[in-house]
Amino acid sequence: MKCALRWTLALAALLGALLAAGAYLATTASGFKALTRAAVALSGGRLAIEGAEGALAGAFRIRHLRLDTASQRIALDDLRVDWQPRALRHGLLDVDLLAARTLHITVTQPDDAPLEAPASLRLPLDVRVRTIDLARFARTDLGGTTLDITSVRAALDSRGDRWRLDGATAVTPWAGVTAALELGKDAPFALKGHVAAVRAEPLPVEARADLAGTLLAPRFDVEAGAADMRFIARGEAAPFARTPLVSLLVAGEGIDPRRFAPDAPAADFAFSGVFEGRPGARAFGSFSLANRLPGRLDRQRLPLVALTGAVLGDAERADFSDLVVDLGGFGTLTGQGAWRDGRVDLALDGAQLDLAGLHRDLATTRLTAHLELAGDAVRQTLSGTLKESWGQGRFSLLHADRVLALTEADFAGAAGRLVAHGTLMLDAGRAFALNFDATQINPARFGAFPHGRLNARGEASGALAPSPMLDVQLSLPPGELEGRPVRGQAMLRYADAHLAAADADLDLAGNRVRAKGAWGRSGDRLNWDIDAPALARLNLGLAGRLTSRGSLSGRPDAPAIEGQAEAVGLRLPGGIAVDGLNARLNLVASAQGAFDGALDVRGVTAAGRTLTRVQAALAGRRDAHALDLDASLPDWRVRATLAGGLDGASVWRGQLRTAEAEGTWPARLLAPAGLVLSRDSQQVASLALAFAGGRVEVTELRRDGTSLATRGTLAELPLTPFVALIDPPPPATTDLVVSGDWNLKLGAQLSGEAHLNRVRGDVRLIEPSMALGLTRLALNLNAADGQARVQAEVDTRDAGLARFDARAPVAVEAGVPTLSRTAPLAWTARVNVPDLRVAKPFLPVGVRADARLAANLEGGGSLAAPSVSGTLRAEAIRFAMPEEGIAIEDGILDLALTDDRVRVRQGELMGRSGRIVASGDAEWRNPRAGLTLTFERFAATHRSDRRVTVSGAAQLAFVDNRLRLAGDLVVDRARLEMPEASRPALSDDVVVIGQPPREPGVARRYPLALDLTLGLGDDFLFKGAGLDAKLGGRLRVYTASVAQQPAAALALRAEGVIQVIEGRYAAYAQTLDIQRGVLRFAGPVGNPGLDVLAVRKTPTVTAGVQVRGTVLRPVVTLYSDPAMPDTEKLSWLILGHGLDSAGQQEFVLLQVAAGALLSQAESVNFQAKLAETLGIDSFDVRAGNGEDIGTAIVSVGKRLSSRATLSYEQSLNGLSQVVKVLYQLTPRVRLEAQAGQPSSFDAFYTFEYD
Repeated sequence: MKCALRWTLALAALLGALLAAGAYLATTASGFKALTRAAVALSGGRLAIEGAEGALAGAFRIRHLRLDTASQRIALDDLRVDWQPRALRHGLLDVDLLAARTLHITVTQPDDAPLEAPASLRLPLDVRVRTIDLARFARTDLGGTTLDITSVRAALDSRGDRWRLDGATAVTPWAGVTAALELGKDAPFALKGHVAAVRAEPLPVEARADLAGTLLAPRFDVEAGAADMRFIARGEAAPFARTPLVSLLVAGEGIDPRRFAPDAPAADFAFSGVFEGRPGARAFGSFSLANRLPGRLDRQRLPLVALTGAVLGDAERADFSDLVVDLGGFGTLTGQGAWRDGRVDLALDGAQLDLAGLHRDLATTRLTAHLELAGDAVRQTLSGTLKESWGQGRFSLLHADRVLALTEADFAGAAGRLVAHGTLMLDAGRAFALNFDATQINPARFGAFPHGRLNARGEASGALAPSPMLDVQLSLPPGELEGRPVRGQAMLRYADAHLAAADADLDLAGNRVRAKGAWGRSGDRLNWDIDAPALARLNLGLAGRLTSRGSLSGRPDAPAIEGQAEAVGLRLPGGIAVDGLNARLNLVASAQGAFDGALDVRGVTAAGRTLTRVQAALAGRRDAHALDLDASLPDWRVRATLAGGLDGASVWRGQLRTAEAEGTWPARLLAPAGLVLSRDSQQVASLALAFAGGRVEVTELRRDGTSLATRGTLAELPLTPFVALIDPPPPATTDLVVSGDWNLKLGAQLSGEAHLNRVRGDVRLIEPSMALGLTRLALNLNAADGQARVQAEVDTRDAGLARFDARAPVAVEAGVPTLSRTAPLAWTARVNVPDLRVAKPFLPVGVRADARLAANLEGGGSLAAPSVSGTLRAEAIRFAMPEEGIAIEDGILDLALTDDRVRVRQGELMGRSGRIVASGDAEWRNPRAGLTLTFERFAATHRSDRRVTVSGAAQLAFVDNRLRLAGDLVVDRARLEMPEASRPALSDDVVVIGQPPREPGVARRYPLALDLTLGLGDDFLFKGAGLDAKLGGRLRVYTASVAQQPAAALALRAEGVIQVIEGRYAAYAQTLDIQRGVLRFAGPVGNPGLDVLAVRKTPTVTAGVQVRGTVLRPVVTLYSDPAMPDTEKLSWLILGHGLDSAGQQEFVLLQVAAGALLSQAESVNFQAKLAETLGIDSFDVRAGNGEDIGTAIVSVGKRLSSRATLSYEQSLNGLSQVVKVLYQLTPRVRLEAQAGQPSSFDAFYTFEYD
């Protein structure tokens, strides 16, 4: 018992000691330091802790902590932790603050261990970190590249079944990022979250990524945009599988390299890629890149047209196939490649590659190329071989250890030989070295360059940063250019913004250039001597003769120049021509030094403009001198005088004393204007000009770097001179005179105001000639804090008034105010038009229209996605086309616009009878519904010979960029009469000389899609062209695309049947009963199928005409009951009896009827039957003069012999009678005699020719 008691007391004492020790270590600063020392000692050198402060149970700080693992080093600076130990009793690790100044992870060894999916994400304790604050996170890879992320903030909470990361923000090298994430604790670990990124400079970017699915199979959806660029990426990943990507869709468009580098060539790239696979299996995909603006480099375009390929593989090995690089006019490269354990190998081949497709100055070639790209994350090589008929070569580039080396470049052939090698260090200094040796090079082989045999050897070395350094040695052994000798040598050393030494003596095809000396520091002098009598021999876009001598001394901020130049017939690139030039300049760097010169230029042509002569004279000292300018143009002469001086800071201060322009619109300086000019800033003060009868006063104009400030006024300034400068000329003229003022500042933002008001004058359209009748025009601009407001007010005598007010954020890019397509807009507009008289000149002849219009609109959104709301109301709508019988006598249309929808609040159009009611709504940008037009016994046309009333409903919508009209209409009542002869009209393809071409009809200019079903109803009567009938049926009229026509071209087609309910047909003084009349439509509306039977009944015989086929190819046959020959059928049809009782004039009538009813072949056959019946050899009926059947001529003839024929002709009215005798004398000669009215004798000779 005593022994047990002793052990119990001993254990209690030990436990008390342990608790006391634990309390000491956890709650005291010395205990915390002891713990850190123990941890460092137990780590075996992998852990280092410095500057431990505070207590473990509460708040503590560690100045520096370093942990080395097998593959990386983790370093924490200024770690701070503040937590609540009491929360441990509730199973919660509750941290108020977890902060550090720097967390730096450095990769020391590659970690090839595959990721393994966790079994669970549950911890023994729940964790809540209220604030995570990391000032800087950095990760350095094996190559030495460091990724920096700053200002990391977040909150973490694992209570419940999920881990939640809320309010996460960070600043990355690319954008500012916000994020939120939820992750389940149990497999498969449900995942949900989003990440958003925004960047304002230098290119505004917005991006968002949504995460879903599970940790084992996460799904992602990424969208990003910048200016006109768009990017999307959607897919599913398998992070713990051998192939971490299950599916991926990526696409982008609108990518222009100029957005990232203003001097880059223009392009418009769009790309896409689709990849599919299964978790753990190899993925297959294809990718493409297209350039919508390909072109040559000399056109500031990129020659890349498209890049396509396919890939099959996983993260360790992949195969690339079907690689195609389309370089436009240069040619096409094709190839394949492979990825193996972090190493890539690609091979590309091209044949008949044309250098002229890259740049217009390069020669046309048929190059064969083979390129190989190989490497891994540490070392990459690019090598290739090139072959042409005139030479071949090879090259090799190596990138490793932050060095880019041209290890080999050797090209040789008929164009000469070039050998080169060099290096470029990819560190902060960018040191470089290059050696080359060129022998017998013929530049003409490579493009539009001169012929020659050039030799050159040289070496260059230096550095690009922090300041450029260059050391060049160049020698040109004797060669030739355009048959002239070429030789020379050059040496140059440049460092620390100082040309330390230069010595050049070059003779290029008889053009000699010599320069020697130094420049940039006190005592330096660089002399030059140029004698170039034949610039054209250089074939560099130059021509003429140029001589110049002089020297350059002083410093870059205060140069001293003494020299002269003369040129004759000078031609420069860009189409610049100078007939003659004489220049002299003497500038001494000291403040009191000479500052004089003279310039005389004759016959200058540039950019399509010609200067007859330009003269300038400079006289005085550097700090006080005067400059006189005198320039003559064909229609203008400008003279100006400036006086001032340069100070010690190279700032020119002075005045524009006089200025005058003589010409069509004279201008004159009213008073001297102050000028302050330097490299970084320019300032103009109190500039007042009289111009074209008005006055322009610039009170201030100041530019400092990229900022600009200006203010001034306009007084009674005519706009005519400015309109005359617009090319092509606008379709209007103006005599507007305006006044205004402005006070604007342009820097990081646009601020200030500007006002412009009409004083007098108007705008007149040219075609049609019409004045707008302006009575007020006011434009106002106000800008502040990056926001701009534009207001416009327009009042007219005849066209009503308009008010416009808009607000939008304005960004400044490269010193120019710009409005982003995604910037938010806000605007209002109000328009009131009392009538449409101003529209009358635009209406076709015979069309009348009028209405009162009122619009109150407001808009938002952006240029890329605008939105419009408000009302649009038209009252007293009247429309008439009297010639067509179309009339709207009154109407109202009240539309409400909300966001992207338009809704008809009230719509009614009253005709001469009935009305059209409009209702419904439609989407503004992407129509899914349309407007409904309800016809209520509406008089579609109403005139003496044409009256049609319709009812029904139709839908009008804008679908696929085309106006679409569909519906079901029924004719309530129709009375149509067709006159015997319609008014003639010109065909659409007729051009009237002296008149402008006629505009195509609206239907042609605007694609209209139709799908209308038309029922003819029970009261549709038609009378005309001998037909008097009641029609019925149903017809669907629609439009369809036409093959081999533009997409907008539509053909009108029809389906259905129109039939004659009852009716008669009158012809040749007979009235035929229509027993069957059917038009069947199953294709083009102008060519329906025919099935018509019209008959004449007698007591014994029923005879008629049957028509089948189509309108364009009708087939006419005769019908009778009982059956009989066609001649008898026609006789019964026309005469009412058979041929046996027909007289001569009745035979003629039958002949005319046969020609009208039957085809030509059937008519001839009928004539032959009539001749046989009469016992004669020929029988013919032909038309006489005019349309009167009485003038028709009947001819009968009898052959007398093989060569002689006797014939008799008489008109049906008996007024013309002729007897003819024809005799065939020879095969080529025929004699013809006739007696009667008239009488004659003729001889005819016939011959044939090709």
